[in-house]
Amino acid sequence: MAVAKFVLFNNVRFPNISDNAEIVEMIAFAALLVLFTTDRGSVVGSAISSVIKISVNPERYYNLSEDIDLNTGLIIEGKATVVEVEQTIFEQMINVISGNMGKSE
Repeated sequence: MAVAKFVLFNNVRFPNISDNAEIVEMIAFAALLVLFTTDRGSVVGSAISSVIKISVNPERYYNLSEDIDLNTGLIIEGKATVVEVEQTIFEQMINVISGNMGKSE
């Protein structure tokens, strides 16, 4: 019997200086979907696993909206609640694992 499994891998150690290497490390831990938070505006993606890029910096998101999937900065702008942003992230996860492409693909 197949069992669905959700594993959250949170990289809390010193990050790799290379965003590409950071994503590969997560994929090496069997990540099929990577939620990648960026405030530097990294436009990195992966051919191996889907990557959803999330920014908490509204200005960075607006400047790079073609490359960053989600703007959680809506919370600090007062345009959305935490619950609304959580729902948006969850919906984007479902969209990508259902076969739709993220902006880095």
